[in-house]
Amino acid sequence: MIEPTSNPAPEASRTVTRLGFWAAVVTVVVAAMFAGVAVVTPARSGPFCQTACVAYPYVDVAQFVPGDYVWLVPGIILAPIFVVLVACIHTAAPSPEKLYSRIALSFAVIYGVIISVDYFVQLMVVVPSLQNGEADVGRVAR
Repeated sequence: MIEPTSNPAPEASRTVTRLGFWAAVVTVVVAAMFAGVAVVTPARSGPFCQTACVAYPYVDVAQFVPGDYVWLVPGIILAPIFVVLVACIHTAAPSPEKLYSRIALSFAVIYGVIISVDYFVQLMVVVPSLQNGEADVGRVAR
């Protein structure tokens, strides 16, 4: 005779709760780091620029690399962690509210993809280009 197996739902619920808890903790920590770095990084152009302002076409920003681009690292880390957090919330949500949590998960995935690609391109293409002096848009080949 085959013995019935135990219900896997309680174990799955504990896993979702544990993963959701740690995703929330890491989200708070990384978001605080992200905000902290953003607050201490001064504006280099626009109406809030106080000192060392850079005018359009912003070719002089190379002097501020890597300091002004440190915020990209917690931003890249934050996106997938947030998606994991929202996925845990969706899994733990009761059935009547699954529609709303699925909508939130959809927006979280869209955010995660767009922000990850944007920050990754800035970190891996823009920053090295600035460091190599490849930002001289003032000269046009004729």
